[in-house]
Amino acid sequence: MEYLNLGTSGLKISKLVYGSWRTTVGENAEKRSIECHNKALELGINFFDTANVYNAGQAEEVVGKFMAEHKRSEIVVATKCRGNMGGSPTESGLSKKHIIEACEASLNRLQADHIDLYQAHSEDESVPLRETLSAFNQLIRQGKILHWGVSNWSGTTMAEAKDICHQEGWEFLISNQPKYNMFFTHPVETNVQPFCKKNNIGMIVYSPLNQGILTDKYRENIIPENSRAFSDNPKLKDDISQEYNQYALKELYLLADKLQRPLSHIALQWLFSKDAVAAPIIGATSPEQLTENVNALEKDLDENTLKEIDKILAIRKSIIMEEDAKRLRKENE
Repeated sequence: MEYLNLGTSGLKISKLVYGSWRTTVGENAEKRSIECHNKALELGINFFDTANVYNAGQAEEVVGKFMAEHKRSEIVVATKCRGNMGGSPTESGLSKKHIIEACEASLNRLQADHIDLYQAHSEDESVPLRETLSAFNQLIRQGKILHWGVSNWSGTTMAEAKDICHQEGWEFLISNQPKYNMFFTHPVETNVQPFCKKNNIGMIVYSPLNQGILTDKYRENIIPENSRAFSDNPKLKDDISQEYNQYALKELYLLADKLQRPLSHIALQWLFSKDAVAAPIIGATSPEQLTENVNALEKDLDENTLKEIDKILAIRKSIIMEEDAKRLRKENE
C-alpha cells in the first residue's frame, strides 16, 4: 500500500479509502461490515470514511466498534455533517449550532475523542459561510477535530471560503470529496479540480466505479440477479443500457481484456492519473472485493492506454451530445 499526505496537511492516508455508505445495510450487515473494515486494515488501508446520515447513524456506530478493536493511532477516520438527523429545523444544515452538536453526536457513535477529518457533506446556502467556517475552526481549537474538509463544494465556494479563512487567520480545508469517475467528469474537471490543484487540496473521490457500472459485472448488457441494478436501482439499470454507455463499456472491456485486467482496475488507475486526486473511496461488501480493488494498485496505466481511454470517453461524450440535440429538436417540433 502507498501512503501520501492529504492536501497541505501531514495526515498520512492510504491511496485507497474504505467507505461505509452502503456497507452497513442488509442482512448481517454489522458483522459483514466489521469483517470488511478489518480486511481493509490488514491490506494496508488506514483511511475510513463515513457520515452521520449513513443508515441514520448506524454506519458511524459500526466504524466505532471496528476502531475499538484496534490502536486509534493507526486509523484515520473521516465523517461528515450537513444531512437531516431529526425532525427539527436545527437538526440539519451547516449552522454553527448543528455542526457543533452533530460533531458531539458523531464522536459518541464513533467512541472517539477526536475526528481526524470532519467534512461538510454539501453546501448550505441558507447559512452565512463565515458562520460555517467558524464552527469548524472552533472544533479544531477544542481538539475535537484535527482537520476539516468538504464534499460536493464548488470551486467558487471554496475560493470564497479561502478568502474568509485568510482574513480570520483560520485553518483552511484540506480536502474535497466529489463524485468523479470515467463516466462522471462534469463539473469536477471544469470547476472543482482546477481549484484543488492550484491550492493543493486533496480530492477524495466517491463512486469511482460509478455504482459498479465500471466493473466486469455488466458485460454484454446482462444484469445479474445479485447486482444493485437488478435489485433496487431501476435508474442504474436504465443508465447501463444507454447507447453511449454501451458503446464505452464495449470498448473498455476490449481494452481490459487486452491488458488482462479487470475493468475496475482500469477505472481506479485512470483516477490515479488525474490531477489533485488523492484517493478514491471504495465500498466493497466482501473481503474478496476489497482484495481485488487493492490489487489495482500493482500496476499503473501507461501513456498509450490512457490516450486510448480518453478517445473512448470523448466518443461517448459526442454520442451524448448528439442524443441531447435530437431530444431538443424533437421538443421544439
